[in-house]
Amino acid sequence: MLSFLTTLALVASPLFSYAEVAEEVNEVIVKYEHTEEISVIEVPEGVEIEDVIDAIEANPAVEYAEPNFTRKLFDLGINDPQANLLWGHEMIELAEAWQLGTGTQDVSVAVIDTGVLYTHPDLSGSMWDSPSCLNENASTTTCIYGYDIVDNDSDPLPTHFHGTHVAGIVAATRNNNLGVAGVAPRAKIMALRIFGANNEASVDDEVRAIDFAIQNGIKIINASYGGSASSTAEYEAIKRFRDAGGIFIAAAGNESRNSDGGTHNYPSDYDLENIISVAATDQNDGLASFSNWGATSVDVGAPGIAIRSTVLNDDYADVSGTSMATPYVAGLVALLWSTEPSLTYAEVRERIVARGDAIASLAGKTVTGRRVNAYNTLSTTTPVAVLSNLPDTTDVSAVPGINVTVSGNDVSSYKYKLDSADWSATTSISTAITADNLLNATHTLSVIAGTSWGLWQLEASSTDYAWAVNDTTASDITGLSNDLTERTEKTWSWSSGDTSATFRFEVSASSTPETLGGASYGTATSTSTTSPLGTVYIHVQAKDNNGNESATATVSAVLVAPAPEPEPPSSGGGGGGGGGGGGGGGGGGNTATISLKAGDINSDSKVDLLDFNSLMINWNSRSNAFLDFNSLMINWTT
Repeated sequence: MLSFLTTLALVASPLFSYAEVAEEVNEVIVKYEHTEEISVIEVPEGVEIEDVIDAIEANPAVEYAEPNFTRKLFDLGINDPQANLLWGHEMIELAEAWQLGTGTQDVSVAVIDTGVLYTHPDLSGSMWDSPSCLNENASTTTCIYGYDIVDNDSDPLPTHFHGTHVAGIVAATRNNNLGVAGVAPRAKIMALRIFGANNEASVDDEVRAIDFAIQNGIKIINASYGGSASSTAEYEAIKRFRDAGGIFIAAAGNESRNSDGGTHNYPSDYDLENIISVAATDQNDGLASFSNWGATSVDVGAPGIAIRSTVLNDDYADVSGTSMATPYVAGLVALLWSTEPSLTYAEVRERIVARGDAIASLAGKTVTGRRVNAYNTLSTTTPVAVLSNLPDTTDVSAVPGINVTVSGNDVSSYKYKLDSADWSATTSISTAITADNLLNATHTLSVIAGTSWGLWQLEASSTDYAWAVNDTTASDITGLSNDLTERTEKTWSWSSGDTSATFRFEVSASSTPETLGGASYGTATSTSTTSPLGTVYIHVQAKDNNGNESATATVSAVLVAPAPEPEPPSSGGGGGGGGGGGGGGGGGGNTATISLKAGDINSDSKVDLLDFNSLMINWNSRSNAFLDFNSLMINWTT
């Protein structure tokens, strides 16, 4: 069974703030340089105060002069006699929001609850009224301001104050010299009674009420009730409401527990995009002691302590609970939707949860860490993303990158996307996108600006910039240069201005490419070689993702053979002989024994070519002398 989420509380003391409403009067404040005190000068009747100020400020001894402005206690600017008790209205800056709009009668809120005292003088003008309506099965039926699901009749008069109190928070009439004023005082209330005399309701009656609202085009439901058991029927009904474009505002519960910790509260904890789960806050912006919370299950906070509103017997009372915080949000949804009716339910929800005030008591306790703010929600001074330093709209082949500058109202962050890619959050996208990385086509760069409210605003001005890429040239190869230093091994590395380029290369002894044209492109950007000896050339070519091929880069290096390993010293001292002859070396104790391999002598017993590659030399050196082949004596016998 469902139970409504309310606790009674004493009347809260009125909370006041000073609104700095500047009104010019017939006095001028003067501050002189030589004193910390100010003086007040009365302006004669018929004299323009601006002229007096100009004359006074012409005196070099005057630090400043200004009108003696007046200040007044903040109030809602309405004649409802109990308005000074509506501390929650002040907390969410409702008076400022009403300057932007008080709503229309075209938006209705279904209060699924204990029924509504529709004869209450502060509610009688705020009731949804239709000469005929559709029941949950789309059959025509008779309605009186809603429907009584419990008794299955058209009269939703209450037996408990709860629904009437909720309805007053949403839409009690404003400026009628009676009691209080609702958050959306021009909205209409559809009363749907599902709670009986025992103050409990069954899920099947709740489902009927949700479907009744769907059939009659209602887009806002206030659900100030809950329970710990999950219901598929309830979930599916709220999902149907979502598919019809509706927002379901639900109380987080009054058990003083973490709803993420295992015991949930439903329907507020369902993972559906159209649900706003609401915690209760107090007059000091603290989390109410009774309120549930949850960093993943509860979205925002709203005033929920000692909330003055309508009750039975045409009276008024202060009541506390997440049940009272919920209609604050429902009324705010109605206020926004009546001001901007073209918004989708997702856009409305984002505005509500994202534009609240960040408060310490909700940090880590709700998804947003915020308490709703009516003025921020209705404000149309949204951030504007301005793109600058952009390429020509027809050809960006010569542009190295796209720079974006963001400016506008309260801009603190922004994100961008290229074509259909995902949005990327960033603080700078300067040169993040280069023309050579884009295929020849028309591309769109989109930027959305964010505000200091901390979450991305769906309605924030998105600037789309479309241009055509006509890239006909690949970037040149970079990183290669000639190397004239003799070395035994050479490693080449290269790159391209096209970060998506592929490469092909050839290493040869020729200064002209021989096989490069038939090679395949790949991702290799380096290679090493140890042969052939002498001057070695590398030829590299790039291709960008538009199929453009770069000019071939050709550089050279000089490779030499490694120095031979020295033989260990031998013990021999004189000349030697063997094989076909012998000989003596130069002085200094250096001797050499030379032998020829068999087969090195031709059949005519003549040596056409002495092949030193096959010549075997035993070298014994007691000094650093070189083997001098010019003085080497070889006894040759054939």
